[in-house]
Amino acid sequence: MSRILLVPPQNTQYYDKRWSCELFLLVSISTSVILMQYLLPARYCDLLHKAAAHLGCWQKVDPALCSNVLQHQ
Repeated sequence: MSRILLVPPQNTQYYDKRWSCELFLLVSISTSVILMQYLLPARYCDLLHKAAAHLGCWQKVDPALCSNVLQHQ
């Protein structure tokens, strides 16, 4: 008959600090990217770029040539 050897449980717990830091960085970067995609979508950035490019093409109109333009004083 064989004897069963009982080992008392250890009261210490070991953490792999490198793995914990890598996981924290991975989760933080992933969460930040997803948040930025939600808050500032690519279509919205494209729309802002098109609007800014369009505003750059405007030309100043001489108010003397247009009689129906409101004159601010």
